[in-house]
Amino acid sequence: MDLNFDSTNALIRLRRSYYPNEFISNEEIDASVLNELLKNALSAPNHKLTKPWKFLIFSGLEAKKKLREEMLRTFEIQNKNVTEIAQNKIETNINKSSAVLLLSLKYSDLVPQWEEDASLGCAVENLWISLRSYGLGGYWSSPSYFINQTRLVSDSYTCKGLFYIGKIDLEAEKPAKDFDDFSTFVSWI
Repeated sequence: MDLNFDSTNALIRLRRSYYPNEFISNEEIDASVLNELLKNALSAPNHKLTKPWKFLIFSGLEAKKKLREEMLRTFEIQNKNVTEIAQNKIETNINKSSAVLLLSLKYSDLVPQWEEDASLGCAVENLWISLRSYGLGGYWSSPSYFINQTRLVSDSYTCKGLFYIGKIDLEAEKPAKDFDDFSTFVSWI
């Protein structure tokens, strides 16, 4: 295995959020690619090996239709009516995505809840970093109307958001992250 610091540093520092309206194709992602991405996600640290995550994959027309219907249902519960603008945004985000992952957690009594939340954050970051190698981008969204009302997760799980995945234009680079203010965030003792 050929690992080096330069490629690891580059991959981490190239991680960007790509919104669904920036995806260039909603072409389905091969299941083997999604499985590899999720294996990377599941390599995240989790105290006492609780493995608290559950990812529901919405890929393909029927699955994405089910997600769209659930998002519209939950939006209407919180907002009483679904405006055309809201409906268009929900539909556009889903339709422009190759796949959408529902992110959820099952809290255990073995560790504090914040550790399970941190573990999911690490899992999502692993996934996010891995996307670029496949020419993909992603965005984590946590609409309160959906995460608080969805019936797509069992009672023992808590929905933590949706992660949209789609193909991106690797030639149209987003600006590099600025490390000029590095010392603002780091102190040597």
